[in-house]
Amino acid sequence: MATVKGVSYTKVTNVPVELVLPRDMHGRVRVMYDTYEASALANPSTIQLFKMPQDARVIDFKIWHDAMGSGTTLAFGDPGDIDRFAAASASTSAGIKVPLIGVIDTFAGYTYTAETVVSLTLAGGAGTGTIHAYIMYVVD
Repeated sequence: MATVKGVSYTKVTNVPVELVLPRDMHGRVRVMYDTYEASALANPSTIQLFKMPQDARVIDFKIWHDAMGSGTTLAFGDPGDIDRFAAASASTSAGIKVPLIGVIDTFAGYTYTAETVVSLTLAGGAGTGTIHAYIMYVVD
């Protein structure tokens, strides 16, 4: 049986010890929460929710919403990729968007290199209803 070390563990067990960024070890988990009440929100629309700080590493999110209207979809991402965290999916019924357990998502451990606004994108029709969201990230 082999014994190997992860990247950060290797750094802290080297002599001399190498720097490990706080987002990789002993960082602080932070949460941002927001809500939006849509009233016949135009198609398409961007709902800005969170301003992610530079070097923030995303570790979790959750979006829950009312039935938004016929044909509507919601995607969760940023200006670089509007569906970085969750691809556009039907929001015609009340629902919840969370990372899929056991599936390697493209966002897993995504780190922002600059301050960036994270948003929901509503498409497919005018949307009406309440949206709640949180995002968890590690920084400093």
